[in-house]
Amino acid sequence: MATTVEISKPPLLRLVLLQLIATTLLSLALCWYRDWAWLAWLATMIGGAIATSTWFYFAWRSFLHSAEDANPHSLLADVYQATIARVFMAGLALALVFKFADQLDKPLLLIGFVVTSVFAAICSALFIPTGEIGEQQLSQSDSD
Repeated sequence: MATTVEISKPPLLRLVLLQLIATTLLSLALCWYRDWAWLAWLATMIGGAIATSTWFYFAWRSFLHSAEDANPHSLLADVYQATIARVFMAGLALALVFKFADQLDKPLLLIGFVVTSVFAAICSALFIPTGEIGEQQLSQSDSD
């Protein structure tokens, strides 16, 4: 009785589009709050773009191999490597922006990064199918 659970790839482009829309709305709201200061908009957009691009790399790298081609060890290794690379990429991008962008509002940059990262985690939890598919497949294979 072999039980197999199929891992499906997330809708990456839909998630990236939702993150960019959320970043744009957040940027416009903070820009309005700061009396239409375009540097507030730019700082929040840069923070959101860093979060979105690193999340996209993480998701793409994590689901690079299909479930049929890879064993669980290689899938976990891909997720681990993608996580480490994402942290380094985000740290490097934020460090470069902090070093060379003197006129940007740094707290708004971090707000854009953090809010977009949290939004990405929530969207990933909502759009990536999890337990129900695996439970259905396990119950079907157990009844066979």
